[in-house]
Amino acid sequence: MGSDSVKDSDYKELEQDISKQLKAKQTFKRVVLTKEQALGIFAYNPFKKEFISTRIPDGGSTTVYINGNFVDLCRGPHVSTVWCVCTGVLLLDA
Repeated sequence: MGSDSVKDSDYKELEQDISKQLKAKQTFKRVVLTKEQALGIFAYNPFKKEFISTRIPDGGSTTVYINGNFVDLCRGPHVSTVWCVCTGVLLLDA
């Protein structure tokens, strides 16, 4: 993540962004994929391709979670909405 850190002056902008995300009521959708489907979706990412190739048996399946345009490998279970994540972030710093 580099040497940057969150400064006190960053909190107002972060809170505004979190508030925007909460109002959007974004959800997470769980999708089961075959190994072949996962390799196709993550063909652009050599690290995920290696992970899928070495960790998922041929004929096996894996899960991804989708949030808007964001798709990522995840075993889950997952929180149902972004609200659960954002409020946790705010509480961790309180």
